[in-house]
Amino acid sequence: NLIEPNDHVVVMIPNYMQLWGLARGLGAECDAWRLRPDFEGRGWVADLDELRRMVSARTRLIAICHPNNPTGQTWGTDWLDGVAAIARDCGAWVLSDEIDTRGSTRALRARFIDIGRAPRPMVCVDRAR
Repeated sequence: NLIEPNDHVVVMIPNYMQLWGLARGLGAECDAWRLRPDFEGRGWVADLDELRRMVSARTRLIAICHPNNPTGQTWGTDWLDGVAAIARDCGAWVLSDEIDTRGSTRALRARFIDIGRAPRPMVCVDRAR
């Protein structure tokens, strides 16, 4: 199993909460990696230094939502590479819940799935409508 009792999971919040409940139901400890509003016009911020402080050798999964629901915030290549590096350092999987926006008027700047950033990626992709 990917998640065992006493494992650690980090979930980007806000987000769909099914993963949080599933991981807790499997006996994992969950921590919320909260988006913070950026009042200087950049939308929302997910602080990579905060994520780095949250993870440990017990961290099995880092879950992100890209673009974030409900904020709509998207992440650039450097940010995605940062998440991948943190996951690699602690040995965690990355679950990236992504929307395929190709052909949409709101295309993503970068996608986790495109480059194979982490050694243990899982990507859920849905088509933008």
